[in-house]
Amino acid sequence: MTIIPSQPDFAHRLVLVSPDAEMVQSISSAFKVSHALELQVLAMAPSDAIAALGDVEAKLAIIDLGAGATEDHDALAQLVAGLAPNTPVVVLADTCDADLVRHMMRLKIADFLTKPVGSKDLVRTCLQALGNAGDKGHIEAEIRTFLPAAGGVGATTLALQAASLLNRRGLGDGKGTCVVDLNFQHGSCADYLDIEPQFEIDEIENNPERLDRQLLEVMLSKHDSGLNVIAAPHQPAEMRSFQPEVVIRLLDLVSAHFENVVIDMPRIWFPWTETVLLGSNRLYVVADMTVPCIRNAERLVDSIQRQVGEEAQPGVIVNRYEEKMFDGGLKRSDLEDVLKGAFLGGVSNNYPLVREAVDKGAPLEDIKPNSNISADLSAILFAGEEVAEGKKKSLLNFFSRKNKRAA
Repeated sequence: MTIIPSQPDFAHRLVLVSPDAEMVQSISSAFKVSHALELQVLAMAPSDAIAALGDVEAKLAIIDLGAGATEDHDALAQLVAGLAPNTPVVVLADTCDADLVRHMMRLKIADFLTKPVGSKDLVRTCLQALGNAGDKGHIEAEIRTFLPAAGGVGATTLALQAASLLNRRGLGDGKGTCVVDLNFQHGSCADYLDIEPQFEIDEIENNPERLDRQLLEVMLSKHDSGLNVIAAPHQPAEMRSFQPEVVIRLLDLVSAHFENVVIDMPRIWFPWTETVLLGSNRLYVVADMTVPCIRNAERLVDSIQRQVGEEAQPGVIVNRYEEKMFDGGLKRSDLEDVLKGAFLGGVSNNYPLVREAVDKGAPLEDIKPNSNISADLSAILFAGEEVAEGKKKSLLNFFSRKNKRAA
């Protein structure tokens, strides 16, 4: 065990668990110049540090998982359990895959960085995690994610209308609502609101840690209604799959600084899709009132539950819902039979209103307050709001950097 000598005026003692001698030396040098942090190093693999960590009193732990072997996943769980309640944990690893992300979510890890890690980035991350752990007034973001069951079902329209309704019901404390358009190639959120997309993903693609609050502020598009939007300029000729770390870093910051986050998802399943779905508070699969689309929605719900597990509970919103008494088409009973408990309700068909709102680049509420679309969607969004606050979670838990491990 190597211990960096302590000084009486240090505010926080941190512990680093890592067998990587070169990285330990670099990080130790960086922390020596900080008058806010004292670093204690356990120069060993996580599995070997379980017993030693019990003798350490630390305000934050940095755990290096290296290649992220399964035994280190198990060791991480034991290390977290051995820390004092509410101690933030920052994880370092060579790569980030879905299994590791899911494991960190369950452990409520405060933050995650991919190696190699810049010393300054790590110091900044630790300070941020410590700050959030001590922020008693911090409000975790409520994450709502919209997925289309097929093309042209109006998922973007409903996502934007949901964001507008949430923003109007906000706390009025400046945190507000942010829409995140994760369709980086063909997203239309910015077009629907007639604003310029500002999120230049190329600038952070190879260095996600570069994205901080200041850069995020520059890349936010802001609508007159008060909505904040993260949307990338169109790249119709390109089809790229960005690394999960890019999306994780983006949503990390967004969920830490906004009260509500609404995510508009692409139809295609990317390497980071499972991560976003698993971390969302509420998942809405959007379908329209046709037999093929309802069948697609049923299959998508089944696929999500198989891929993500029981933690994901997707519900289906049927857009352009209309049931005619003497029509031979779909009835509500048909939707309930096919979708079973996943059917959340329908949103009325009001195409003229939607078209006018899109053409004017405005939320539906600005065109016609208390429309049938708003009433239907509000009934779905705000159903069961009496659920205890303690049951809320933030996206990927470590996105909001707020560790809430029970004692």
